Amino acid sequence: MNLSIRCNRIVKELLVRCAAVVLCVFLVCVTGCGIDEYIYLYPPSWGGNDPTDTTDAERKFFEFNTRDFLNIEAADEYYTGYEVYYRVYNKSSVRDADRSQINTYNSNDTTKAMAFNYVSNTKKFRRLIRVQDDLNAPVSGAFIPRSASDRTITIRLHEEGAYAPGIWIDGAPWYQIPAESVLWAPKRSIQEGGSFTDRSLIEFTFDNFTVNNPTDYDITVSDNGSETEVYVLAYAFAVGLDNSYRSIYSEALYLGSITILE
Repeated sequence: MNLSIRCNRIVKELLVRCAAVVLCVFLVCVTGCGIDEYIYLYPPSWGGNDPTDTTDAERKFFEFNTRDFLNIEAADEYYTGYEVYYRVYNKSSVRDADRSQINTYNSNDTTKAMAFNYVSNTKKFRRLIRVQDDLNAPVSGAFIPRSASDRTITIRLHEEGAYAPGIWIDGAPWYQIPAESVLWAPKRSIQEGGSFTDRSLIEFTFDNFTVNNPTDYDITVSDNGSETEVYVLAYAFAVGLDNSYRSIYSEALYLGSITILE
């Protein structure tokens, strides 16, 4: 065997070994060096009621349909349920501008996967809190936990006329303890950050909307806003946890806006 052939074989063996080393390094990086796996969650679907600007107390509720079956089928080990985020306004035109910007962002294929960050960080929406009404304590986990089957979720924020605040699942009241007939109650989270105090979990009543109070982080206060009503704009997301236990979110579902009167 001449020297040229031997050199060619040596070079080929070195190339094969180098390729194997590169592949191993790549696999290690993919599995252990922080390259994220994309997990898709199906957003909830519209429940059929848009309460925006209605004066009919019967229609003043948010509603959406869950997609538990699809999310369990596609992301069973990650999917945990649904969250609702809201913001309060004292001027309907400012609310409408935010709604338009969020809906445009959420409908764009290049940005809709990041809709949650836009809603929560850019527009400063707050997480709706489900509390044990007798203790005024927030519960852990998703606002609406996952289930084995799809459901219709109805949320009333405030009392008006014959209608009381609460959460309903498939038309039935959602009780903390059925024997005691105590409803889960939605509350505002007005304090900045993730901690809660008695003051930071309060009801959606007009008297509690202190539009001139700078400590209420869930309100956008505008000059020449209404002095007799406020508008609560809301979006829903499917939510889960990735392999590093970080929260992941679906695209946003627009739920509409509820007007709360003085």
